[in-house]
Amino acid sequence: MKSGEMRKRKIFLFARTQFENVGDAVINRELALALRKFGALDVYLGRCPTYFRNGIALDNVDGVNVRRLSLMSLLLHAFLSRLNYDSTYIFFAPGGKKSELSLPKYTANLILNYAIAALSLFGIRCVLFGVSYENLGKRHQKILKQRAVMLAAHVVRDNITADYLRQCGVNYTAVASDLAFLIPPVSKTRSEAGFVCFSFRIDNSKYDKQRFVELVRQIAVFDQRRILFLCQVVRDRDFMSDLYRSFEERMPGRCLYLDISERAQDYRNVFDGCDVMFSNRLHALLLSASRGVKPVAITTEGHDMKIRGIYEYLGMNEFLFDGHIEDENLLRLLSLKFPETLLLSWSRSAQLIEDRLANVFNAERIE
Repeated sequence: MKSGEMRKRKIFLFARTQFENVGDAVINRELALALRKFGALDVYLGRCPTYFRNGIALDNVDGVNVRRLSLMSLLLHAFLSRLNYDSTYIFFAPGGKKSELSLPKYTANLILNYAIAALSLFGIRCVLFGVSYENLGKRHQKILKQRAVMLAAHVVRDNITADYLRQCGVNYTAVASDLAFLIPPVSKTRSEAGFVCFSFRIDNSKYDKQRFVELVRQIAVFDQRRILFLCQVVRDRDFMSDLYRSFEERMPGRCLYLDISERAQDYRNVFDGCDVMFSNRLHALLLSASRGVKPVAITTEGHDMKIRGIYEYLGMNEFLFDGHIEDENLLRLLSLKFPETLLLSWSRSAQLIEDRLANVFNAERIE
């Protein structure tokens, strides 16, 4: 990128998110790598732990300036950048949003809305990109409805989210896909001798722990391969480690437990040894699929809409499982082959993301 062109556009990414979540680290990294092609990029991590900064792995990337500073510092620097750049953009962290806001969080978000309004008066363009929403409370909907009007772009990651926002009366500008699709996928299928992997979230009362236990038990009976219990989010640690200990007692030497919640870049090595992933976490499914692992989504009725939306877009509904485990269903799940069309869909999704970003800037990438 030429120095004269670099001065034309300044981009800020506030990547402060759930630091203990591998998926969040990965999609923030992929967004940063994509944004640096459009202008001079500063990534603000807030007061993040060292393991998150290591996991997002942007410190030595050309065209990316990493700052461990707060949102208030970013907003101040954004105002100052208007003196030196023709245009300034602020991207907020991508990912899923749901449930209600507590009163303190509602107040903080209301203040942020006022800040976004002030920024827009100075010609600073704020963007939400690669986001999804489900089951928002009334306060949360109110904040989002106000914010969406002030955003330069509000790009969601699936059609189900788009439908939901229309029902809520919230503006959005376009549909793209999950930023994990920017990860170059491997072109070969994993060995069928690989691990059977499980990674579950239970951070909602609607999730049935016993259903997950029964799923593991029955698969362990039908499939005699080794089992990997994987934790990729700190909140899942207690349940996944308990699940591992329970089955290791029944089947000594057959089970393995790994916690990569604070080691985001380890996902490649972990999934390279797996054949199939059973999970209700979107990024456990997508990151494993990027390594050629069969991604079977174990969803719960009325929830997991971001998984449903992306699988629907990919044409992978046969890899969605929403019911009770019965013998015929289990045999079907275990007999699934890696979807050969996924690589094409993956490439199409990545291109759609690139196109949507170009539309945000109303420009082609600056190489």
